Amino acid sequence: MARTFTRQDTQLRNSDLYDDTLAVGLTLETGQTQIEGDLNAIRSQGKRALFADNAGDWYADINLPVTFENGAKRGITNLNTDLHELERKRVLVEVTNLNDVTVPATQNFVVLSLAQVPSNTTAAVGAVATRGSVVASIAGSFAAFSLVEVSGTTPISPKNICEIVDGATRDPILSSGRVVWGLLQSENATDGFTITGTTPNRVQLSFVRINAAGDDLEAVTVADIEGKIINYANVERKALDDLNEQDFLRGATLDVAASTSTLHADEFTTAVPQGQDEVFGTVTGLSPTPVKVVGSTIYEVVGALVPQSGARYTIQPYEMTSDGFKWRLTMGEDEYWPGPGPVSLQVFFVWSET
Repeated sequence: MARTFTRQDTQLRNSDLYDDTLAVGLTLETGQTQIEGDLNAIRSQGKRALFADNAGDWYADINLPVTFENGAKRGITNLNTDLHELERKRVLVEVTNLNDVTVPATQNFVVLSLAQVPSNTTAAVGAVATRGSVVASIAGSFAAFSLVEVSGTTPISPKNICEIVDGATRDPILSSGRVVWGLLQSENATDGFTITGTTPNRVQLSFVRINAAGDDLEAVTVADIEGKIINYANVERKALDDLNEQDFLRGATLDVAASTSTLHADEFTTAVPQGQDEVFGTVTGLSPTPVKVVGSTIYEVVGALVPQSGARYTIQPYEMTSDGFKWRLTMGEDEYWPGPGPVSLQVFFVWSET
């Protein structure tokens, strides 16, 4: 069979009608009778890839985002990479464990049984990106109190810190007027191991508090924690795409007994400036003289009390005064307020005069 060669630049002319508005559907394939129709079908689909609402032109450039900083044009390859990195972005969340844990006598640490270990039994050991329960390895010195931690943004916010509450009342446990926390630690140094209740894959909680200077963690006095029945909330690393809707819940409920007359509720407002992740302040005017702060809840303020960013906030009273206390408020791990302007916060707190 003879072959005919066609020169594109001299024997094929351009389209007479450039149409990028053809309706989506099978007719883009079956309804065309000439090359111009096929090209218009491609133009129409190409425009849909750029403008889903058909508002632009098939030959238009990709837009440059300007709402926030570092706006950049992205092609399909860039979008594929960026979307994957967004979906798999690592975030830390608190996971509550309601299984009672009894702290043994003469100890300020406790080794967890299989029934008491975190719900996610994959251990993310040390400074890694592994999804799982964040632990610090103390291989070789396990089953003894330890200050070993996974470093966070500050010395008082390591990534393996756990909230500790009374197993019956859900109230914070205090040591010398300061809240008791736990450090989750493992005897296995291998990242990704499965946590169990037997050697060599056990984990433990070492109980700590913020020191008097408010700038580091220290051991809790044995007498303040031994024999207590506790619950804890450990830190779990997830990918952003794996978050469930309750991972975004923030704040806590404080159950105050009706017969307690030494507890008082107050509130104050503050703000985190743009680009920062912490703020310091002082509460004054409390009477009688406060001895300790036993709980707090923080809300963002936009006119009424409604969520604004979904960020996690923690307030840490670090020095009591004759009519109040000094405090430090921080945002969650790897979070800061990007703006524009400051974010306003309403802090509700309960304090005790005894």
